Amino acid sequence: MNDDARKYALKILQKKDYTEKRLRDKLIEKGFSPSAVDDTIMWLKGKGYIDDRRFAENLVFFKQKKGYGKGRIMKDLFLRGVDEDIAQDAIGRIDFEEEVKRAERILQKREKMVKVEQREVLKKKLSQYLLQRGFNWEVVQEVWKRKEEKDEIL
Repeated sequence: MNDDARKYALKILQKKDYTEKRLRDKLIEKGFSPSAVDDTIMWLKGKGYIDDRRFAENLVFFKQKKGYGKGRIMKDLFLRGVDEDIAQDAIGRIDFEEEVKRAERILQKREKMVKVEQREVLKKKLSQYLLQRGFNWEVVQEVWKRKEEKDEIL
């Protein structure tokens, strides 16, 4: 039975990376015994086929590239079953300055798309958009402060 669990785990790991929790859930759903699941997980970890720390770092990298902030990335890590300490460590590597610059780029693109005449309404809508993408309030405020300093106010 352990061989079947290993084969199944390797098969699904060929398609995409999984956290330990997600893979454990998949194996249990498939009907493997708890002992077979435990043995398989230990074997996979020993071979380096599953590594939650690597998974978290990769997810942070790709979510940042897609324009998401720390809050949204943290939520995604938790949803995928990454341990809180590992998630905090991966998120902690995100530089505040990089996050502000990413939010500024998103805002520049988004400004052109929003059709609102009143400045305050537009500012509110764009701020809400950044917050929904997981940027914290401190980052949003810094973006607006920098726009004001550059006289780029809407």
